[in-house]
Amino acid sequence: MKDTPEINESPEKKITKTPEKKIDTFDDLKASDNSGRINTFDDLRKQESDSSIKTFDDLRGGKEVGDKTKSADTTDKAVKDTPGLTEQKRIDQATEDIKKNELMQPEKWKTLSIEDKRMALDHSGKALGKAYETPEPPLTTKKMEAPGLQGEYGDGYKYDHQRDKYNGHVEVNPNDFKGHGIAGADYGIEMNEKGMDPNTHKKLFGEDPREALETYGHEFRHSYQHEQANAFDKGFKTDDTVKAKKWSENLKNYQQPPDSELAKTDPEKYFREFETYRNQPVEKDAREFGNKLSNSVYGNNESIER
Repeated sequence: MKDTPEINESPEKKITKTPEKKIDTFDDLKASDNSGRINTFDDLRKQESDSSIKTFDDLRGGKEVGDKTKSADTTDKAVKDTPGLTEQKRIDQATEDIKKNELMQPEKWKTLSIEDKRMALDHSGKALGKAYETPEPPLTTKKMEAPGLQGEYGDGYKYDHQRDKYNGHVEVNPNDFKGHGIAGADYGIEMNEKGMDPNTHKKLFGEDPREALETYGHEFRHSYQHEQANAFDKGFKTDDTVKAKKWSENLKNYQQPPDSELAKTDPEKYFREFETYRNQPVEKDAREFGNKLSNSVYGNNESIER
């Protein structure tokens, strides 16, 4: 075995590290080259196999030679295009447009007639439709006998008038009406002029626009859910494939709320079934959306329970 000569180095030499040279210009790069073969940028380009290095900025921009990964700009764009951020951008856009409407301002709202309030909400619907690139459901108001019935929405499916109504809104399961076709026969939102929230006891068309906007936002979201679920079922592009799939599955197996009479005979079963209905993906999402929209326009407040 051949012995390797021992190399003695001073402690200083062992810990001394050559400072890194910052390369900001081509002269910096040339000065750092010990081979003496790089005098022009063409000399560098001839030695490298990465055809994407065409200028010095390509090299300096954090892209190492031979690196085929996407640029920082491409990565940033991918992040901006996520469904969650797109959703927030749409909420912000709708909020800005709704705030521009003087009729939706609290001080002005409380002085308006029912018809003027309907017009103000209709404007909000147009703002939402524009932000979500979907037709806004036309809004009508009428006096519904049950005060707890805040609003109803139609999903655009053609069907007969035997609908299940309950406190909140009307739900339609597309599977129940196969063969009838989609004709936009019931596409729209109706809100109860006599509506009153059973928990807060605030009137739907009272002095606070928050109640009405949150209800409208809730119903708008249901229409949007149906539009997205229908697109998913047909293989069309959706805004969020994960959500569209979940909504599609939920709407095909929609759990109707329990009959209010059940609360009198079996309260435990009633609340158990009500929670099942309330926590369905489409209901939970619509509730959260309505609250988020209202908070975005008027600031944080307690959620209106629906």
